Amino acid sequence: MRTGIKIYTNFFSGDYLHLVAVTLLATLPILFFLGTGILNLGIILLDLIFIAEIIKKKRINFFKNYIFYSLIILWISFLINIFLSIDPSNSFKRGFGFLRFIFLVMSILYFLNIDNEKYQKIILSSWVITFFITTFDLIFELITGKNILGFESYIHGRLAGFFNDELIIGHFYYSFILITITYLLSKYFNKEISIFNKKYHSKNFIYIFILLFLAVSFFIGERSNFIKILIMIFLFTFLFEKKFYKLKIVLFSIFFTFIITIISINDKYQKRFVDQFINIYLKNPIESISNSEHGGHYLTALKIFDNNKMFGVGLKNYSEEIKKEEYKDFFYYQSIDPSTHPHQIHFEFLSELGLFGYLILITFFIYHFNKYLKNNKFNNNLNLSGLLFIITSLLPILPSGSFFTSHAATFFWINFAMMCLSQQKLNYSK
Repeated sequence: MRTGIKIYTNFFSGDYLHLVAVTLLATLPILFFLGTGILNLGIILLDLIFIAEIIKKKRINFFKNYIFYSLIILWISFLINIFLSIDPSNSFKRGFGFLRFIFLVMSILYFLNIDNEKYQKIILSSWVITFFITTFDLIFELITGKNILGFESYIHGRLAGFFNDELIIGHFYYSFILITITYLLSKYFNKEISIFNKKYHSKNFIYIFILLFLAVSFFIGERSNFIKILIMIFLFTFLFEKKFYKLKIVLFSIFFTFIITIISINDKYQKRFVDQFINIYLKNPIESISNSEHGGHYLTALKIFDNNKMFGVGLKNYSEEIKKEEYKDFFYYQSIDPSTHPHQIHFEFLSELGLFGYLILITFFIYHFNKYLKNNKFNNNLNLSGLLFIITSLLPILPSGSFFTSHAATFFWINFAMMCLSQQKLNYSK
Protein backbone atom coordinates (compact mmCIF):
# COMPACT_ATOMS: atom_id res chain seq x y z
CA MET A 1 0.00 0.00 0.00
CA ARG A 2 2.75 2.41 0.97
CA THR A 3 4.62 1.56 -2.26
CA GLY A 4 1.57 2.49 -4.32
CA ILE A 5 1.18 5.79 -2.48
CA LYS A 6 4.89 6.52 -2.98
CA ILE A 7 4.66 5.89 -6.74
CA TYR A 8 1.55 8.09 -6.93
CA THR A 9 3.28 10.87 -4.99
CA ASN A 10 6.45 10.64 -7.07
CA PHE A 11 4.42 10.86 -10.26
CA PHE A 12 2.89 14.17 -9.27
CA SER A 13 6.00 15.57 -7.58
CA GLY A 14 8.47 14.83 -10.37
CA ASP A 15 8.56 15.68 -14.06
CA TYR A 16 6.26 12.84 -15.11
CA LEU A 17 3.32 15.18 -15.62
CA HIS A 18 5.52 17.43 -17.71
CA LEU A 19 6.52 14.50 -19.91
CA VAL A 20 2.90 13.41 -20.32
CA ALA A 21 1.96 16.96 -21.36
CA VAL A 22 4.80 17.12 -23.88
CA THR A 23 3.70 13.74 -25.27
CA LEU A 24 0.10 14.93 -25.61
CA LEU A 25 1.23 18.10 -27.36
CA ALA A 26 3.56 16.16 -29.65
CA THR A 27 0.77 13.79 -30.68
CA LEU A 28 -1.93 16.48 -30.91
CA PRO A 29 -2.13 16.39 -34.75
CA ILE A 30 -2.68 12.60 -34.58
CA LEU A 31 -5.62 13.04 -32.19
CA PHE A 32 -7.55 14.80 -34.98
CA PHE A 33 -7.66 11.53 -36.91
CA LEU A 34 -9.01 9.56 -33.93
CA GLY A 35 -12.32 11.41 -33.68
CA THR A 36 -13.81 14.39 -31.86
CA GLY A 37 -14.20 12.56 -28.55
CA ILE A 38 -10.53 11.52 -28.40
CA LEU A 39 -9.42 15.00 -29.47
CA ASN A 40 -11.45 16.73 -26.75
CA LEU A 41 -10.30 14.20 -24.16
CA GLY A 42 -6.68 14.85 -25.11
CA ILE A 43 -7.14 18.63 -24.89
CA ILE A 44 -8.88 18.46 -21.51
CA LEU A 45 -6.21 16.12 -20.14
CA LEU A 46 -3.47 18.45 -21.43
CA ASP A 47 -5.24 21.42 -19.81
CA LEU A 48 -5.49 19.67 -16.45
CA ILE A 49 -1.84 18.62 -16.51
CA PHE A 50 -0.81 22.14 -17.46
CA ILE A 51 -2.80 23.63 -14.55
CA ALA A 52 -1.34 21.02 -12.17
CA GLU A 53 2.18 21.90 -13.34
CA ILE A 54 1.56 25.62 -12.86
CA ILE A 55 0.29 25.04 -9.33
CA LYS A 56 3.00 22.51 -8.43
CA LYS A 57 5.82 24.76 -9.59
CA LYS A 58 4.16 27.90 -8.25
CA ARG A 59 4.18 29.67 -11.59
CA ILE A 60 0.84 31.44 -11.23
CA ASN A 61 2.49 34.58 -12.62
CA PHE A 62 2.45 32.85 -15.99
CA PHE A 63 -1.19 33.91 -16.28
CA LYS A 64 -0.36 37.56 -15.70
CA ASN A 65 -0.14 38.58 -19.34
CA TYR A 66 -2.32 40.20 -21.97
CA ILE A 67 -2.84 36.94 -23.87
CA PHE A 68 -4.58 35.22 -20.99
CA TYR A 69 -6.56 38.31 -19.96
CA SER A 70 -7.84 38.88 -23.50
CA LEU A 71 -8.91 35.24 -23.83
CA ILE A 72 -10.79 35.45 -20.53
CA ILE A 73 -12.61 38.60 -21.68
CA LEU A 74 -13.56 36.78 -24.88
CA TRP A 75 -14.82 33.82 -22.86
CA ILE A 76 -16.89 36.11 -20.60
CA SER A 77 -18.56 37.56 -23.70
CA PHE A 78 -19.53 34.01 -24.70
CA LEU A 79 -20.94 33.38 -21.21
CA ILE A 80 -23.02 36.56 -21.48
CA ASN A 81 -24.25 35.31 -24.85
CA ILE A 82 -25.56 32.12 -23.22
CA PHE A 83 -28.04 34.05 -21.08
CA LEU A 84 -29.13 36.24 -24.00
CA SER A 85 -29.57 33.41 -26.53
CA ILE A 86 -32.91 32.08 -27.73
CA ASP A 87 -31.99 28.68 -26.26
CA PRO A 88 -29.49 29.00 -23.38
CA SER A 89 -29.29 25.23 -22.88
CA ASN A 90 -28.12 24.84 -26.47
CA SER A 91 -25.47 27.57 -26.05
CA PHE A 92 -24.15 26.51 -22.65
CA LYS A 93 -21.98 23.62 -23.81
CA ARG A 94 -20.30 25.67 -26.55
CA GLY A 95 -19.90 28.84 -24.47
CA PHE A 96 -18.61 27.16 -21.32
CA GLY A 97 -16.60 24.63 -23.31
CA PHE A 98 -14.53 27.42 -24.86
CA LEU A 99 -12.54 27.40 -21.60
CA ARG A 100 -10.63 24.34 -22.83
CA PHE A 101 -9.20 26.33 -25.75
CA ILE A 102 -7.99 29.10 -23.42
CA PHE A 103 -5.89 26.62 -21.50
CA LEU A 104 -4.85 24.90 -24.73
CA VAL A 105 -3.37 28.20 -25.95
CA MET A 106 -1.67 28.81 -22.61
CA SER A 107 -0.30 25.27 -22.40
CA ILE A 108 1.23 25.56 -25.90
CA LEU A 109 2.80 28.89 -24.94
CA TYR A 110 4.09 27.37 -21.72
CA PHE A 111 5.61 24.16 -23.04
CA LEU A 112 7.07 25.75 -26.19
CA ASN A 113 8.55 28.68 -24.23
CA ILE A 114 9.96 26.59 -21.41
CA ASP A 115 13.70 26.53 -20.92
CA ASN A 116 14.22 22.96 -22.17
CA GLU A 117 14.77 23.19 -25.96
CA LYS A 118 14.63 19.40 -26.18
CA TYR A 119 10.88 19.50 -25.51
CA GLN A 120 10.39 22.18 -28.15
CA LYS A 121 12.14 20.02 -30.72
CA ILE A 122 10.12 16.94 -29.73
CA ILE A 123 6.79 18.76 -30.09
CA LEU A 124 7.51 20.61 -33.33
CA SER A 125 9.37 17.77 -35.04
CA SER A 126 6.49 15.42 -34.18
CA TRP A 127 4.01 17.84 -35.81
CA VAL A 128 6.21 18.06 -38.91
CA ILE A 129 6.62 14.27 -39.16
CA THR A 130 2.84 13.84 -38.88
CA PHE A 131 2.39 16.40 -41.66
CA PHE A 132 4.88 14.57 -43.91
CA ILE A 133 3.12 11.24 -43.26
CA THR A 134 -0.20 12.90 -44.12
CA THR A 135 1.32 14.28 -47.32
CA PHE A 136 2.59 10.82 -48.32
CA ASP A 137 -0.82 9.33 -47.53
CA LEU A 138 -2.62 11.89 -49.71
CA ILE A 139 -0.23 11.24 -52.61
CA PHE A 140 -0.85 7.50 -52.16
CA GLU A 141 -4.62 8.07 -52.29
CA LEU A 142 -4.26 10.30 -55.34
CA ILE A 143 -2.40 7.53 -57.20
CA THR A 144 -4.33 4.45 -56.00
CA GLY A 145 -7.79 5.86 -55.20
CA LYS A 146 -7.55 4.82 -51.54
CA ASN A 147 -5.33 5.99 -48.70
CA ILE A 148 -2.98 3.61 -46.85
CA LEU A 149 -5.81 2.62 -44.47
CA GLY A 150 -8.21 1.90 -47.31
CA PHE A 151 -10.28 5.08 -46.95
CA GLU A 152 -11.60 6.76 -50.07
CA SER A 153 -13.55 9.94 -50.73
CA TYR A 154 -17.23 9.71 -51.53
CA ILE A 155 -17.03 12.96 -53.55
CA HIS A 156 -15.45 12.93 -57.00
CA GLY A 157 -12.41 15.21 -57.13
CA ARG A 158 -11.78 15.23 -53.36
CA LEU A 159 -9.32 13.34 -51.17
CA ALA A 160 -10.30 11.86 -47.81
CA GLY A 161 -6.95 11.09 -46.19
CA PHE A 162 -7.05 9.78 -42.63
CA PHE A 163 -10.44 11.40 -41.96
CA ASN A 164 -12.32 8.83 -44.07
CA ASP A 165 -15.83 10.14 -44.88
CA GLU A 166 -15.35 13.41 -42.96
CA LEU A 167 -13.84 15.61 -45.66
CA ILE A 168 -11.80 18.01 -43.55
CA ILE A 169 -8.30 16.89 -44.54
CA GLY A 170 -7.92 20.17 -46.44
CA HIS A 171 -8.47 22.14 -43.23
CA PHE A 172 -5.95 19.95 -41.41
CA TYR A 173 -3.43 20.50 -44.20
CA TYR A 174 -4.09 24.24 -44.19
CA SER A 175 -3.60 24.39 -40.40
CA PHE A 176 -0.19 22.69 -40.27
CA ILE A 177 1.38 23.48 -43.65
CA LEU A 178 2.96 26.78 -42.66
CA ILE A 179 4.14 25.46 -39.28
CA THR A 180 5.93 22.69 -41.20
CA ILE A 181 7.46 25.08 -43.72
CA THR A 182 8.56 27.38 -40.90
CA TYR A 183 10.22 24.49 -39.11
CA LEU A 184 12.11 23.41 -42.24
CA LEU A 185 13.25 26.94 -43.00
CA SER A 186 14.39 27.64 -39.43
CA LYS A 187 16.30 24.35 -39.20
CA TYR A 188 17.86 23.98 -42.61
CA PHE A 189 17.56 27.21 -44.63
CA ASN A 190 21.19 28.31 -44.69
CA LYS A 191 22.81 24.89 -44.53
CA GLU A 192 24.42 22.69 -47.12
CA ILE A 193 23.58 19.03 -47.61
CA SER A 194 25.71 16.38 -49.26
CA ILE A 195 24.22 14.01 -51.87
CA PHE A 196 26.50 11.63 -53.77
CA ASN A 197 29.54 13.63 -52.66
CA LYS A 198 28.09 16.83 -54.06
CA LYS A 199 27.13 19.86 -52.00
CA TYR A 200 23.70 21.42 -52.44
CA HIS A 201 22.14 24.41 -50.72
CA SER A 202 19.26 23.17 -48.61
CA LYS A 203 17.02 26.13 -49.44
CA ASN A 204 16.50 24.71 -52.94
CA PHE A 205 15.12 21.46 -51.49
CA ILE A 206 12.93 23.33 -49.03
CA TYR A 207 11.32 25.32 -51.84
CA ILE A 208 10.77 22.06 -53.74
CA PHE A 209 8.93 20.75 -50.66
CA ILE A 210 6.85 23.94 -50.63
CA LEU A 211 5.89 23.29 -54.25
CA LEU A 212 5.01 19.69 -53.35
CA PHE A 213 2.82 20.82 -50.44
CA LEU A 214 1.06 23.35 -52.68
CA ALA A 215 0.42 20.68 -55.31
CA VAL A 216 -1.02 18.28 -52.72
CA SER A 217 -3.27 21.03 -51.32
CA PHE A 218 -4.59 21.52 -54.86
CA PHE A 219 -5.27 17.80 -55.40
CA ILE A 220 -7.14 17.59 -52.07
CA GLY A 221 -9.88 19.40 -53.97
CA GLU A 222 -11.05 21.80 -51.23
CA ARG A 223 -11.08 25.06 -53.16
CA SER A 224 -11.48 27.43 -50.23
CA ASN A 225 -8.62 25.91 -48.23
CA PHE A 226 -6.43 25.75 -51.35
CA ILE A 227 -6.96 29.48 -51.98
CA LYS A 228 -6.16 30.26 -48.34
CA ILE A 229 -3.02 28.09 -48.48
CA LEU A 230 -1.92 29.77 -51.71
CA ILE A 231 -2.37 33.27 -50.26
CA MET A 232 -0.72 32.30 -46.98
CA ILE A 233 2.36 30.67 -48.51
CA PHE A 234 2.79 33.38 -51.12
CA LEU A 235 2.84 36.06 -48.42
CA PHE A 236 5.07 34.00 -46.15
CA THR A 237 7.74 33.19 -48.75
CA PHE A 238 8.17 36.85 -49.60
CA LEU A 239 7.99 38.10 -46.01
CA PHE A 240 10.25 35.40 -44.53
CA GLU A 241 13.30 36.20 -46.57
CA LYS A 242 13.77 39.34 -48.67
CA LYS A 243 16.39 37.65 -50.85
CA PHE A 244 16.05 35.07 -53.61
CA TYR A 245 13.20 36.87 -55.37
CA LYS A 246 14.17 35.38 -58.74
CA LEU A 247 14.13 31.84 -57.33
CA LYS A 248 10.73 32.40 -55.73
CA ILE A 249 9.24 33.86 -58.92
CA VAL A 250 10.57 30.93 -60.94
CA LEU A 251 9.17 28.38 -58.48
CA PHE A 252 5.73 29.98 -58.31
CA SER A 253 5.72 30.25 -62.12
CA ILE A 254 6.47 26.52 -62.32
CA PHE A 255 3.66 25.79 -59.88
CA PHE A 256 1.03 27.84 -61.72
CA THR A 257 2.10 26.33 -65.03
CA PHE A 258 1.71 22.88 -63.50
CA ILE A 259 -1.76 23.68 -62.12
CA ILE A 260 -2.97 25.17 -65.41
CA THR A 261 -1.71 22.09 -67.26
CA ILE A 262 -3.49 19.70 -64.86
CA ILE A 263 -6.74 21.65 -65.15
CA SER A 264 -6.44 21.70 -68.95
CA ILE A 265 -6.01 17.94 -69.35
CA ASN A 266 -8.09 16.61 -66.46
CA ASP A 267 -11.89 16.91 -66.62
CA LYS A 268 -12.27 16.28 -62.89
CA TYR A 269 -10.23 19.33 -61.84
CA GLN A 270 -11.50 21.39 -64.77
CA LYS A 271 -15.03 20.92 -63.48
CA ARG A 272 -14.18 21.87 -59.88
CA PHE A 273 -11.86 24.80 -60.51
CA VAL A 274 -13.08 26.19 -63.84
CA ASP A 275 -16.68 25.18 -64.52
CA GLN A 276 -17.81 25.39 -60.88
CA PHE A 277 -15.63 28.27 -59.75
CA ILE A 278 -14.09 30.55 -62.37
CA ASN A 279 -16.86 30.43 -64.96
CA ILE A 280 -19.59 30.80 -62.35
CA TYR A 281 -18.22 32.87 -59.49
CA LEU A 282 -15.80 35.19 -61.20
CA LYS A 283 -18.04 36.13 -64.13
CA ASN A 284 -20.97 37.16 -61.94
CA PRO A 285 -19.86 36.83 -58.31
CA ILE A 286 -22.85 38.45 -56.59
CA GLU A 287 -25.50 36.47 -58.44
CA SER A 288 -23.45 33.26 -58.31
CA ILE A 289 -22.83 33.43 -54.59
CA SER A 290 -26.49 34.28 -53.94
CA ASN A 291 -27.68 31.24 -55.89
CA SER A 292 -25.09 28.81 -54.53
CA GLU A 293 -25.45 26.53 -51.53
CA HIS A 294 -22.91 28.57 -49.54
CA GLY A 295 -24.58 31.78 -50.65
CA GLY A 296 -27.88 30.46 -49.38
CA HIS A 297 -26.38 29.96 -45.96
CA TYR A 298 -24.79 33.41 -46.07
CA LEU A 299 -28.06 35.13 -46.90
CA THR A 300 -29.95 33.10 -44.33
CA ALA A 301 -27.40 34.06 -41.68
CA LEU A 302 -27.73 37.73 -42.65
CA LYS A 303 -31.50 37.49 -42.33
CA ILE A 304 -31.10 35.93 -38.88
CA PHE A 305 -28.74 38.74 -37.96
CA ASP A 306 -31.23 41.29 -39.26
CA ASN A 307 -33.85 39.82 -36.92
CA ASN A 308 -31.45 39.62 -33.94
CA LYS A 309 -29.02 42.48 -34.46
CA MET A 310 -27.73 43.14 -30.98
CA PHE A 311 -27.02 39.68 -29.50
CA GLY A 312 -27.79 37.22 -32.29
CA VAL A 313 -29.63 33.96 -31.68
CA GLY A 314 -26.91 32.59 -29.43
CA LEU A 315 -24.06 30.11 -29.79
CA LYS A 316 -25.02 26.90 -31.61
CA ASN A 317 -28.53 28.20 -32.31
CA TYR A 318 -28.15 28.90 -36.03
CA SER A 319 -29.13 25.31 -36.80
CA GLU A 320 -32.31 25.69 -34.72
CA GLU A 321 -33.24 29.15 -36.00
CA ILE A 322 -33.19 28.20 -39.70
CA LYS A 323 -35.87 25.58 -39.05
CA LYS A 324 -38.40 28.37 -38.51
CA GLU A 325 -40.96 28.87 -41.22
CA GLU A 326 -39.96 32.47 -41.94
CA TYR A 327 -36.58 31.38 -43.30
CA LYS A 328 -38.01 28.60 -45.45
CA ASP A 329 -39.96 31.15 -47.49
CA PHE A 330 -36.83 32.78 -48.93
CA PHE A 331 -35.92 31.86 -52.50
CA TYR A 332 -32.33 31.16 -51.65
CA TYR A 333 -33.27 28.61 -49.01
CA GLN A 334 -35.23 26.31 -51.27
CA SER A 335 -32.26 24.63 -52.91
CA ILE A 336 -30.17 23.97 -49.80
CA ASP A 337 -30.36 21.67 -46.81
CA PRO A 338 -30.37 23.00 -43.25
CA SER A 339 -26.88 23.27 -41.80
CA THR A 340 -25.36 23.53 -38.35
CA HIS A 341 -23.55 26.77 -39.26
CA PRO A 342 -23.45 29.39 -42.07
CA HIS A 343 -20.15 28.10 -43.54
CA GLN A 344 -18.53 31.52 -43.21
CA ILE A 345 -16.87 32.79 -40.08
CA HIS A 346 -18.15 36.40 -40.17
CA PHE A 347 -21.73 35.37 -40.87
CA GLU A 348 -21.49 32.85 -38.04
CA PHE A 349 -20.35 35.60 -35.66
CA LEU A 350 -23.09 37.99 -36.76
CA SER A 351 -25.98 35.50 -36.70
CA GLU A 352 -25.08 33.81 -33.40
CA LEU A 353 -23.34 36.60 -31.47
CA GLY A 354 -24.90 39.75 -32.93
CA LEU A 355 -23.15 43.11 -33.03
CA PHE A 356 -22.17 42.81 -29.36
CA GLY A 357 -20.23 39.58 -29.76
CA TYR A 358 -18.99 40.36 -33.25
CA LEU A 359 -17.38 43.65 -32.21
CA ILE A 360 -15.73 42.00 -29.21
CA LEU A 361 -14.26 39.29 -31.46
CA ILE A 362 -13.03 41.74 -34.08
CA THR A 363 -11.57 43.97 -31.36
CA PHE A 364 -9.86 40.89 -29.90
CA PHE A 365 -8.12 40.11 -33.20
CA ILE A 366 -7.23 43.73 -33.98
CA TYR A 367 -5.73 44.02 -30.51
CA HIS A 368 -3.53 40.97 -31.04
CA PHE A 369 -2.50 42.03 -34.55
CA ASN A 370 -1.39 45.34 -33.06
CA LYS A 371 0.51 43.51 -30.30
CA TYR A 372 2.19 41.39 -32.94
CA LEU A 373 3.47 44.47 -34.78
CA LYS A 374 4.64 46.15 -31.57
CA ASN A 375 6.44 43.08 -30.26
CA ASN A 376 8.09 42.17 -33.50
CA LYS A 377 11.55 42.34 -31.86
CA PHE A 378 10.67 39.09 -30.06
CA ASN A 379 9.33 37.60 -33.26
CA ASN A 380 10.27 34.31 -34.85
CA ASN A 381 8.92 32.66 -37.96
CA LEU A 382 6.35 30.65 -36.02
CA ASN A 383 4.83 34.00 -35.09
CA LEU A 384 4.53 34.89 -38.74
CA SER A 385 3.03 31.52 -39.70
CA GLY A 386 0.38 31.87 -36.99
CA LEU A 387 -0.39 35.46 -37.96
CA LEU A 388 -0.92 34.58 -41.63
CA PHE A 389 -3.13 31.64 -40.70
CA ILE A 390 -5.37 33.86 -38.54
CA ILE A 391 -5.56 36.55 -41.23
CA THR A 392 -6.49 34.09 -44.00
CA SER A 393 -9.00 32.38 -41.68
CA LEU A 394 -10.75 35.71 -41.20
CA LEU A 395 -11.01 36.49 -44.92
CA PRO A 396 -14.61 37.38 -45.83
CA ILE A 397 -16.81 35.52 -48.36
CA LEU A 398 -14.55 32.43 -48.64
CA PRO A 399 -16.35 29.42 -47.10
CA SER A 400 -15.07 28.09 -43.80
CA GLY A 401 -15.91 25.56 -41.14
CA SER A 402 -17.58 26.55 -37.91
CA PHE A 403 -15.36 28.64 -35.66
CA PHE A 404 -16.58 26.75 -32.59
CA THR A 405 -16.51 23.06 -33.52
CA SER A 406 -13.82 20.94 -31.89
CA HIS A 407 -11.69 20.32 -34.98
CA ALA A 408 -11.89 23.81 -36.49
CA ALA A 409 -11.47 25.57 -33.15
CA THR A 410 -8.44 23.46 -32.21
CA PHE A 411 -6.83 24.19 -35.60
CA PHE A 412 -7.48 27.89 -35.07
CA TRP A 413 -6.22 28.20 -31.50
CA ILE A 414 -3.07 26.16 -32.17
CA ASN A 415 -2.13 28.72 -34.81
CA PHE A 416 -3.20 31.59 -32.57
CA ALA A 417 -0.74 30.26 -29.99
CA MET A 418 1.93 30.19 -32.69
CA MET A 419 1.18 33.84 -33.45
CA CYS A 420 1.56 34.75 -29.78
CA LEU A 421 4.66 32.59 -29.27
CA SER A 422 7.65 34.74 -28.25
CA GLN A 423 5.68 37.96 -28.62
CA GLN A 424 6.59 38.72 -25.09
CA LYS A 425 8.86 37.24 -22.51
CA LEU A 426 6.35 35.21 -20.54
CA ASN A 427 6.82 35.24 -16.80
CA TYR A 428 7.83 31.92 -15.22
CA SER A 429 8.91 33.32 -11.87
CA LYS A 430 7.40 32.03 -8.65
